[in-house]
Amino acid sequence: MDRAADDLVLKLIALRRGWVTQAGWRDALAERARASKPLPEVLVRAGLLPEKEAEALSSPERRQEFLKRMVDAEQVFWKKPPQRIGKYPIEGLTAQGGRAVIFRAVRENRPVAIKVLAHAYAFDLEEVERFRRQGEFGLLLDHPHLITVHDFGWDQSIPFLVMQWVEGAPLSHSLEEGRGLPLERLVDVVIQAARGMAHAHERRILHKDLKPDNILVDRVGHAVVSDFGVAQMFGEEDPEKSIVGTPAYMSPE
Repeated sequence: MDRAADDLVLKLIALRRGWVTQAGWRDALAERARASKPLPEVLVRAGLLPEKEAEALSSPERRQEFLKRMVDAEQVFWKKPPQRIGKYPIEGLTAQGGRAVIFRAVRENRPVAIKVLAHAYAFDLEEVERFRRQGEFGLLLDHPHLITVHDFGWDQSIPFLVMQWVEGAPLSHSLEEGRGLPLERLVDVVIQAARGMAHAHERRILHKDLKPDNILVDRVGHAVVSDFGVAQMFGEEDPEKSIVGTPAYMSPE
């Protein structure tokens, strides 16, 4: 196996286990070039690779075997709904979208939603990085009109978010059913969402995909903005130079 292929194997392992970010990986490659040391050693010295895992990843052959075991474990996870994700007991599967799966779970005797990256995107490292950032941003925000993120973690190589459970539906459901909403109610929902966005902007976080699908409204009309999956900090450079969002709701520029 050539070095580029071996680097990709190690990158898949490191990002999928939550040990390193995309930026941290680029820094590690630069440090390897500067110090002429093996990449696992660079990652350990930077505090990015747990020392207990270093031996298991000490050679290309061991790294390939580690990746195979990781993939096999994920296949078991997705064959049937898990009984537990992290430390949270699972009550059932509640939603399955293109990029994520939502489970209902229990936290401190109360229902929560656990969001897991869909299996189809398990090895899309850009999606894994966005999912991780969604967890980081969620933990920075605290507002009644933004979805509450209680926890973010990894179950083996599967990242998950533990979020507030909302007894309701996306605003888009009302629009799709043709019922619409009374003008006063719709204005109230938009004001609530705007207050949540104002809080995010105070924290210098841009949502970048605000749309009816991402505004959840409960049975009493309380609205929360959800899904910070493509969010970004003000002034932050996007190294991938990618355009993300929903075209119908993106600003013209």
